[in-house]
Amino acid sequence: MATFFYLFRNFTISFAPALPILIIGMMFQGISYGMFTATITYYFNDYLTQNDQMMGQTLIAMMTTGLGSFAGNVIGGVLQDTFGLMSLKIFACTLTVIGFMIMFMTLRDKTGKVVTAK
Repeated sequence: MATFFYLFRNFTISFAPALPILIIGMMFQGISYGMFTATITYYFNDYLTQNDQMMGQTLIAMMTTGLGSFAGNVIGGVLQDTFGLMSLKIFACTLTVIGFMIMFMTLRDKTGKVVTAK
């Protein structure tokens, strides 16, 4: 669900024709990021030993708010300065679609079986 809301948010923000639509897209930040953060935290707690859970949660913070933000800002700035704002929007939406497809194709339940749509 979080990846779906990221997809919706990025496309809404990138191609908003007016300010109210942009604000609606921005409201999905809380749903997408909040849901992702809670889900990845539960995932780490389920699959890591109790001794490694704190390190797992620390890595989540480092990768999402630290390294991820740094890399995104640098790459985004270079893309915008070199190719323009529209290419940055298309790049962001393309990465979001790729992430959505990877998440959808690798969705598994706790037994390791691939979860299929019913």
